[in-house]
Amino acid sequence: MATGILKVKGEQLVDGEGNVVILRGAGIGGWMNMENFITGYPAHEHEHRAAMLKVLGKESYEYFFDKWLEYYFTEKDAKFFASLGLNCIRIPFNHRHFMDDMNPGVLKVEGFKHLDRVIKLVSLLEWKGNKAGTVERVMAND
Repeated sequence: MATGILKVKGEQLVDGEGNVVILRGAGIGGWMNMENFITGYPAHEHEHRAAMLKVLGKESYEYFFDKWLEYYFTEKDAKFFASLGLNCIRIPFNHRHFMDDMNPGVLKVEGFKHLDRVIKLVSLLEWKGNKAGTVERVMAND
């Protein structure tokens, strides 16, 4: 199991004890950063959201996007990633989940709800080591 913070040593990535770590991962693209080249809708996230708000109204819009963020990546997805022998997950996100452009420096606490949930999901799994046998679990909260 990798320990400590990962760092570069020469041309290798090592853990806190100097053990070589090989990252094998995937990304959750299109989730907290709705990229039109992944999802296929013809707009940037803020434009897509504005159109959805206009059509759905505030209550249905908020419900839709809350469920989008909840169901896009679930415990089943985390278990599937782990079953592939992956030991890291890239989570791209749009800053607008966490701050308002009109109120710079003010954090939106509600934006962390789904990000925290996914981090907990992946940190509770036993990540199997790759052929180098160096990583069992990453992103632990301890």
